Amino acid sequence: MADRIDAAELDRRKTQARQKATAEHAPLTELDRASTRYMEAVSARTKAEAALSTSEAAEDAAEAKLEAVLHALE
Repeated sequence: MADRIDAAELDRRKTQARQKATAEHAPLTELDRASTRYMEAVSARTKAEAALSTSEAAEDAAEAKLEAVLHALE
């Protein structure tokens, strides 16, 4: 049982290992940052596309309602 570590110690060791690896591999750090920025941009675009789709559906529904009301008035 003396060989066991708790979750906090494991997290601390993971953080230290990540920091050491990052310091030793600057090009990979740059790659990691670029990848993160890319994934954030993709996520933002995906959210914008979903919002556009929702807006277009609302616009189509409003247009259909308008046409129905106009048709009823004719």
